[in-house]
Amino acid sequence: MRSASQRIVQAVKDTKHLQKNMQTYIASGNEAIRHEYNAIRINIARILRIINRLHEGSEDADMFDLDEYKLAASEKRKSTMRDLDGMIRKGLITAQMATSLMNDLTYSKAIIRDLARTGKILFRERDSGMRDAEDMIALDDEDIHDLADEHTP
Repeated sequence: MRSASQRIVQAVKDTKHLQKNMQTYIASGNEAIRHEYNAIRINIARILRIINRLHEGSEDADMFDLDEYKLAASEKRKSTMRDLDGMIRKGLITAQMATSLMNDLTYSKAIIRDLARTGKILFRERDSGMRDAEDMIALDDEDIHDLADEHTP
């Protein structure tokens, strides 16, 4: 429980860092930056939904959904990071917006990682044999990073 609490605290701190730019750019007249910040909000909301389904004991959610979602979010983050240069060159966003977005994508990655870890801690199998099996199959952060690199052009 202590570890889960620490992860939640860290996610809240990272959310606080994200909040100022989020409020600024969600209300921006710039459609491109608004789209990117909405994507960050959606990514965080999706991991929270998975955790909620685990909490409810939903049959359509399991621990591996957390890994799967972390991988998808990591791939999306890397893709957006690569696209930033093109967005600047096309005049869709300013260099300042790109810098803010790069920092906030890093915060969102940390938030998703910490929330996923919290979900795993709180809702993992109680049976030690099943828990060990889950741990053997689960992806760690290095696996997520490697797979995201493989799947992202």
